[in-house]
Amino acid sequence: MIQIAPDKCPSDSSDYDPEINIGIGARYVENDLDRNNRVITAATGNYNDWYFDLAVALANDYAVCTRHSNLGYLQNMFSGYLQGFDVSGLNMASTTIIAERASRV
Repeated sequence: MIQIAPDKCPSDSSDYDPEINIGIGARYVENDLDRNNRVITAATGNYNDWYFDLAVALANDYAVCTRHSNLGYLQNMFSGYLQGFDVSGLNMASTTIIAERASRV
């Protein structure tokens, strides 16, 4: 299943129906690729509310933590999940953790 927002689903469909969900998600990703000149990193970031020139202060400018743009999303996707690693608990975007790993090499 693809994570899609309710506003992307037709009102008469269920976003839990796999065929509908994957079709809507695939079209959304295809449109995002087109909007970003087929640059996969930009399209992937847009999928998670990231965009070029997104400042850290703006990304964190929400009172509720769960509304913050995920600044580590691209790092997690390309250096973790797409490489076959479950990085959900590693906080890979943390410069402290990255520096600690680099010092061990």
